[in-house]
Amino acid sequence: MVKSIQKQLGSLLLKMTGWTVEGSYPDRQSIIIVAPHTSNWDFIYFLFLCMKWEKLGSVMWIGKHTLFRGPFKSILTAMGGKPVNRKKNNNIIRIVTNHLKDDPSMCFALAPEGTRSYTNHWKKGFYRMAQRSGLPIAFAFIDFKDRRIGIGPSLDVTGDQEQDWDVIRNFYRKEWAAYPDQFSDMRY
Repeated sequence: MVKSIQKQLGSLLLKMTGWTVEGSYPDRQSIIIVAPHTSNWDFIYFLFLCMKWEKLGSVMWIGKHTLFRGPFKSILTAMGGKPVNRKKNNNIIRIVTNHLKDDPSMCFALAPEGTRSYTNHWKKGFYRMAQRSGLPIAFAFIDFKDRRIGIGPSLDVTGDQEQDWDVIRNFYRKEWAAYPDQFSDMRY
């Protein structure tokens, strides 16, 4: 019953905000990269997508520890969130890969840009997580230009970073950020 309500609410919220859903949720455990990430709305629309696909709470994600305070802590945790203090060395790759080993039904989603502001490169942790865990990288996208959101193809990492990053760049090159000047360079 709760899943059905989640699906209906996610579908309604995406429809009301003018988004078209494309692709599908990965059929196996994956590292899901979500890009571009230039607005707080990116996260909210991705949550709506997870609701539509009845996956809210089944996708682990990390967020600034300062968000996980008061009543928000239990809400964000129930939605799959894990707090992280970005000023500390948390060994996130090890922690996430251990969580994924413990729960094979769980996927992990993150914004490889690491911030909504422009940076000269994407963070590499998602790639190392995929290598360490043997999981594919699924490409989630938020296209503000055409109001499309979804998850496209997946990439089984080869270990050849240059080749793999070319595949990632070629996929995301056509997607449009809410603030294109803030979309970070996809360098490894």
